Amino acid sequence: MASETIWLRYKDNNVKYKFTSEDIEELLADHTKELSESSRKEIERYIWQFLHFTKTKKLVKGKNPKAPEKIEVYEVSEDILREYVDALSRAGYGESAKLKRMRYVKMMLRLLGAPAKVIEVLDVPLRKTKDAWIAKLEDDTPDVTIEDAREFFARLEKLFESGKLSESRYVKAVVFALLLFSTGRRVSEVAQITADMINIKLHQVKFEASKTKEGRLRNATGYFKIAFLTREAELALKFYLTKYREEIEKRGGYLFIHQNKKYFKDTFLHKIIKENREIMKFEVSDGIHEFEPKFFRKIFAQEWRRQAEAKGIANDRVLTAGRKIMGHSPVRDVHNMHYDALRISELWKYYKHLYYDLRVLTPKQRKLFGIDEGGSYKEVATSNKNHGIVASYYQIVPGSLVAPRKSQLAVNYLIIAS
Repeated sequence: MASETIWLRYKDNNVKYKFTSEDIEELLADHTKELSESSRKEIERYIWQFLHFTKTKKLVKGKNPKAPEKIEVYEVSEDILREYVDALSRAGYGESAKLKRMRYVKMMLRLLGAPAKVIEVLDVPLRKTKDAWIAKLEDDTPDVTIEDAREFFARLEKLFESGKLSESRYVKAVVFALLLFSTGRRVSEVAQITADMINIKLHQVKFEASKTKEGRLRNATGYFKIAFLTREAELALKFYLTKYREEIEKRGGYLFIHQNKKYFKDTFLHKIIKENREIMKFEVSDGIHEFEPKFFRKIFAQEWRRQAEAKGIANDRVLTAGRKIMGHSPVRDVHNMHYDALRISELWKYYKHLYYDLRVLTPKQRKLFGIDEGGSYKEVATSNKNHGIVASYYQIVPGSLVAPRKSQLAVNYLIIAS
């Protein structure tokens, strides 16, 4: 077989590669169909913004061009990519926003079959931007401790005793904050907890993957993520679910929000803090940052490491277990080779050893919830009506605390006394 001779030709940086808007629409349809709607729209927005720039050389922050109604032809070159990177900075985008846009443009070019020489133009800007983003994250990450959590609960108590919170709102706020502290989960995820997600006997909160950040990004359905409860959180939940059962039922089983709420980052707890800044405002341990509800997640991560170090078990597997409980994605985890091998029983073993017995409530709050000094639950007199829930015994009762009620889900594993 005769050998083939291929001529190489020099191409300068102004060589342009052409494609049409039809190509882009097909590409997006094929490669975003498994993503959630919000992720798909984000990618489309960034791609069309870039393509608009290739024609106009204009990029304005906040303006998002859409797909053209008629077929358009686009040209991309190394020089155009360099101009785009400069335009992102001039437009005032932060590191995170620039990273996302450059990554999606790189993905688009790769899927179109653009030469590596062109695509690699984005490699150095991507690396520099990522380094700057990580440095900024490190500078902005507060140094927090369990004492900051205790300070928050003490200030909630002060707010209640000053008459600025009703008892029901106070209890709801304390339980919400306890779940943030216990689970290490995002505020938006804890806000959506329903009664049938809780299993006190197994010390668990069972989050639907579709309601977590990582699950939404992957359009995940049909499976769950497990987080755990501290002893204080379990006992406070028993009190809350008993005394305020009817209110929770009226909300369709949701512990903290109304059933049709769609925005979860600005919660009733944020509102309490905002309305009472003279009491609730305080600096955390680093003396720089002002406490926010989202800091409970940071407290979990940092306290998990501190506890592991203090007990001599701060190895990769234990630290990765903490990240898994928090709901971090395995693909973003440095130690992802350990991630999938961690089973619930092992996660619970580490949690029980490091976190389960940590206390953050004040003595008065523990007394309110019927928690004695030994950490057990005292019987709290509450009306049981016809629900079959009597004092400190929690039974599976059809029709009680189902979320949503119309779905008639069996009260799978509502709240069972340990």
